[in-house]
Order: sequence, then structure tokens, then C-alpha cells
Amino acid sequence: MSADRIDYLIRQYAANKATGAETEELFEWLRTNSGDEALQDQLQLMAATAEPDTRYDPGAWEPFIQQVLQTRPMVARTVSLKWWKYAAAAAIVLIAGSLVFLLKNKKEQTTGMAVIDKPAMPVPAVPPGKNGAVLTLADGRQVLLDSAGAGLLATQGHTAVLIRNGKLVYDVTSKSKEAFVNTMTTPKGRTYQLVLPDGSLVWLNAASSITYPTEFTGTERTVSITGEAYFEIAANRSKPFRVKANDMNVDVLGTSFNINSYPDERDIKTTLLEGAVKISKNGKTELLRPGQQAIIAGENLEVMNHIEIDQVMAWKKGLFNFDRLSLPSILNQLARWYDVDIRYEGAIPEGRFRGKVNRDMSLDLVLEVLKDVGVKFRMEGRTLVVTN
Repeated sequence: MSADRIDYLIRQYAANKATGAETEELFEWLRTNSGDEALQDQLQLMAATAEPDTRYDPGAWEPFIQQVLQTRPMVARTVSLKWWKYAAAAAIVLIAGSLVFLLKNKKEQTTGMAVIDKPAMPVPAVPPGKNGAVLTLADGRQVLLDSAGAGLLATQGHTAVLIRNGKLVYDVTSKSKEAFVNTMTTPKGRTYQLVLPDGSLVWLNAASSITYPTEFTGTERTVSITGEAYFEIAANRSKPFRVKANDMNVDVLGTSFNINSYPDERDIKTTLLEGAVKISKNGKTELLRPGQQAIIAGENLEVMNHIEIDQVMAWKKGLFNFDRLSLPSILNQLARWYDVDIRYEGAIPEGRFRGKVNRDMSLDLVLEVLKDVGVKFRMEGRTLVVTN
């Protein structure tokens, strides 16, 4: 493999832009070429040209390097001690951009950058979430989708329920006058994809649920959700699509959008990516344009412009994006993804944070960053205790 190709793959991966094929190509190369002269040359170049805040520093980066190598055991076995410094530099580049946090004060002024200065923590390596959900059929039977293989799961009326390409799919074989109601639920630490009977796509975040018919037989297509979901709706002008979340209705006019309606968050947020949606709450109505977000706080309905779409959709891309978030908002996300409870001892630490972290990292590594800006943690069973 040429040096240009190696450089391209590494930089694509570091920017979270690598395709599945590119990621596999990169790690296959790492597995089989750790002693290769091209690898050594590339790692030396990376170490020499990395930005100052991502250059190799043993005390600051060793925990993260260990995590990268532990998740790629073939790489760990083939990298010799002679080239440890350069392997570490490569690991840094692979995670650069996703491990930098800045703590900001109440005036949103940067007060310092978080780095890692010690590898040990009183928090165990709680693994990240994964793909999985529970499907509740119309007769009350439950199917654990984590372990279900591809193929037919059940038949309800004229609809076959099956797993295809890692998604739950409904195949309507013929029209029926009666539809059955199903619910797909993601526990904490799980996420899953669903293809509704009309072909609409749904991504369900952790600790969420969606209830829907196995066939849309009426004059409209209606589903209800809790938690967070992203939709890509199949167009059908003769049969409008509606999402219910708590007391809010979202009428869809052919579009893609995200709804965050977690009960532990203060607001319900609907963010439009493409098309148009109409938001209704207690007689109040707003029509959203792409890039806008409707926020429902109590009885109030407000529309925000110029929303950071990357932050809203970070979960779907396998990231946490904590820009300008408070500590409780950050920990709510961590609690749902790592399946832990949160308890505060004393006052909740104030401030706003910035940064992105891959959701495939273990909890202890994410918390290392927060710890170094003055937040302290310990684990008691499945409860994360926050002190200051």
C-alpha cells in the first residue's frame, strides 16, 4: 500500500469519515504491516507533523493508547517496543479531534484544556452500548433482538416480521383491514434500526421506544415514541405521517428529522434536516424549515434557527458531542449509553463543556477527561457518584 493511501485512510478515520470498507482496510494493514518499512516511515512522519496539542506525551495519552490497542489485539501483538513511540503517535492521530475537552465558565470563556495526567481511576472500565432492542408483539410476546439472527421472527396477519441487514423489517404480503400494534424498545446501552411497513426508516437511540402498527391501514400513518429517534419518512401524499411524543404532535410532509423527548431532559426538541414538519402543542402550531429546531418547554413552543445539526445527529454517527452542554446533560447521555445511574453528592459542578468523544470508548476513559477539569467520580455498583 502506498504512503499516500495510508495517510488518506488514517486521516479519514481520524475525521470519522471512513467508510466501513476503508476502516477494515486500515486495520487490516495495521494488523499485517506493523514491522513494514512503510509503516515505520508513516508513523515517524505523523509524529513529526502532528499538531502541538496531539503530539505524543506518555503521561497524557497512554490510557487512550492502551484502549486503542486493547480493542485491536492483533495490532497490540505486532507492534514492537522499538516502535512504541510511533505506534502511540498513530493511535493519537486516530483519535485526534474526539478526545479534547475544554471547560468553560459561566461567561463561556475558556478556562483550560483537559488532558490526562494519570492512568488510574476509581471507575471500572464499563463497556459502551451496542446494537440491540426488545420487540413486543401484539400478543404480548417479547423477542430479544440482540441475539436474534437474520430471518423471519414472526407473522402477524398479512405481515412478516424479520431481521434483514441488521434492521427490523416489516414485509406486508397483502393488504388487510386489521393491523396489529408492535413496540420496539431499546434499553439503556442499546440502539437499533427499524424499517416501518411503509418503508420509512427509524433509528432509535438508547432508552427509547416506538409504537406502531404492522400495517398502515387508515387514512394516516401514526406512530408514538419516547426518548430519541431519527426518522427518514417514505413519501406518500395521500397518507400523511404523524409522530406523537408526550403531548406533542409532529405532522410530517416528506422529510428527515430528529425528536428528543427523554423524560430526564427539560425540553422536547424536534430538529428538521430535510423537508418540512408541523409541530403542534395545546393548540399552538409552528412549521419548521430545514435547520430549525422546535423546543417545547412546559406549555411554551419556540422555534430556534441556525441549529448545530452535527451535535443533534452525533448519536446516530456514533459520537457524543458535548459542545456548550452542562454537566447534567452530559451525564444523562452517559447514563443512557453505559446503563448506569447518576447520583450527585453536594452541589452540581457548574460550567459548560466542549468536545467530541466516540461512543465506542469505555466509560472510564470518557470520565478521565471530566475528572481532569475538576469533576470527581466513583462507582457504587451501577451508580456513578459525582462529587466536587
